[in-house]
Amino acid sequence: MPARFRGHIQLVLDPKTGKVALHACKLCERACPSDCIAVDGAKLEGQKRKSVTDYQLDFTTCSLCAPASRHVLLNAIEFSKEYNVVAFSRDAFNHMDLVQRLAARREIWAAEPARPPRPAAEPPSPAPVRGACPRRASRRTRPSQDISYPKNE
Repeated sequence: MPARFRGHIQLVLDPKTGKVALHACKLCERACPSDCIAVDGAKLEGQKRKSVTDYQLDFTTCSLCAPASRHVLLNAIEFSKEYNVVAFSRDAFNHMDLVQRLAARREIWAAEPARPPRPAAEPPSPAPVRGACPRRASRRTRPSQDISYPKNE
């Protein structure tokens, strides 16, 4: 997918804790011009800010614009690269629970076996030398033939 492709928004995992990096400050909800985001949160013990407990996206009205992702402080929202999001009913897109989708992605990532490291990239082969084509070389090395044309008398 192109780097600038915009699928639906998705939550990002915090690399330190492995949990949702988003706080329930509702800046993304206020910044959304389509009013398609609903955020709920609760303050958990030992945390300074509210944690997200429910993040609903109404994908049927989402205009895939960037204000919601720009207003998030920790880059905790990004556009997904999913281009083929389909369902049999429209209700599947009215209330997409992004917290549950993130939990499902986390389980898939945890279940994947560790991939072996990629081998070192081989250096590119040298560019072909001009005139290296055997067909062309044979034409150039062929002795010139003297062709004599009869003179019109």
